[in-house]
Amino acid sequence: MSLSPRLFSRDRLQEFSSLRRAAQHQAEWLGESRWKGNEAAPVSPAEATLNGNSEKGMHGHAMSPWIRALEHFLELENTINLKIERLHEQQRAFLQPKFLSDEEEEAQRQQIEENAHGIQKLLRELERMIISGMRPQDPTNEDEVRASENAKKHLSSRLSMIIQSFREGQELYATQLRRCEEKTQRYKQIGSCEAHKRMEREERIAQYLELGYTQVDIQELLEEDAKQKELSREVQEILKSVTELHEMFKELGAMVVEQGSILDRIDFNVQQTQIDVKRSVAELKKAREKQGGCWVM
Repeated sequence: MSLSPRLFSRDRLQEFSSLRRAAQHQAEWLGESRWKGNEAAPVSPAEATLNGNSEKGMHGHAMSPWIRALEHFLELENTINLKIERLHEQQRAFLQPKFLSDEEEEAQRQQIEENAHGIQKLLRELERMIISGMRPQDPTNEDEVRASENAKKHLSSRLSMIIQSFREGQELYATQLRRCEEKTQRYKQIGSCEAHKRMEREERIAQYLELGYTQVDIQELLEEDAKQKELSREVQEILKSVTELHEMFKELGAMVVEQGSILDRIDFNVQQTQIDVKRSVAELKKAREKQGGCWVM
């Protein structure tokens, strides 16, 4: 008896609203006139509620591009985290034992792959925000430039953490799925694993004999086939090692970015302290001069 899959609906209003606002602000940052026509694009009441009064700051002045990018990054980051959590729940449910037809199981697997692909698109959107949106409103203001650079490094670190979490979940899902498939293949085998290998070898030999190969040729073909399988296994191991090495260098790069952000904050605090010290010294000199004038009187 097969159980039909549960139907569910998804509320994607918040996701598309955040993407819409990001696209609108991105057009403004790049100086495009796409969203500046005679008629404004229609906005639903729910979307207007989500938008709020984010176009101006607390004092009524236009916000800097990097501040707007920071706000939209945090909104989209929250949406992505929810989607990653939902994807992990779907993957865990898919790996649980169940009674489904092959078509239903394939449909669920396809849905999981589509959700993972959608998350990858949103992650690329976050990366685009960091690259093109984190720029100061006044490039001549050193404090604002330094603040925007620190915020950019901070968001890069947060994006690396999200990507790391998503990748670890995908790797765990792939490993568990491969184990389930191997277990299913073992259940389909007749007898032990060694007996199954002998049966496969005998079937291959029978096929070669039907094609007219001699025993010597068949032995050479079997040895060549074994060499090809071993070579393929070694290539897969090398590819896995290179991938792990690449990920390690990416993590080291993220650590360097985070350390650079910390050093920038330290440098900024040292500069501010130096300015405060100079101001204090000037105040002390004025106080000393006034005190000397009082003694003369």
